[in-house]
Amino acid sequence: LTAQALTLLLSVFRYLLSYITFNSYSTWAQISYRLAFLSAAATYGIVVYKGHIARGRLQGAVPAIVQKLITDENVQYLGT
Repeated sequence: LTAQALTLLLSVFRYLLSYITFNSYSTWAQISYRLAFLSAAATYGIVVYKGHIARGRLQGAVPAIVQKLITDENVQYLGT
């Protein structure tokens, strides 16, 4: 379990507690929500890095590399 995944789980749990207690607009709930979002983005970034860059799958000209990254479903999930 990586640090990003642990941070994501703890942030989601903390936000869930705030949501259940009808306190989802508190400062801690907002911090937990933002931290969970950033942790999820970092986790997807690691997946994309390991899937393409670390394995050396990105070869060729720059437009071809950009096209491969844009068509990756993990990059598309990150953009939504």
